[in-house]
Amino acid sequence: MKKFLFCLSAALLLVGATYAQDKATREAKQSANRELNREIRVGKNEGNDSKVRDAREAKEQVKEAKTPERVREVVKEYRAGNNTPSEKPADRKPF
Repeated sequence: MKKFLFCLSAALLLVGATYAQDKATREAKQSANRELNREIRVGKNEGNDSKVRDAREAKEQVKEAKTPERVREVVKEYRAGNNTPSEKPADRKPF
């Protein structure tokens, strides 16, 4: 009986940890997609095709990401490659 309860509690901990990771990943993806959609809109308004293309590529990478860390990494890489004078990193909300 003790083994059963131990196994059951271990399984519940594993499920809880998996759920927490999935939730964190989902929230990171939502935040990243909001930011990238905003960048796509700004790029379209400015007529900046390369900005739109880069933001869409970053969105694809976010879609494929499995962890919140990877999502943050993709956004950080996107920001590093697309700092134009019209974008001020200090004005952005932290990710």
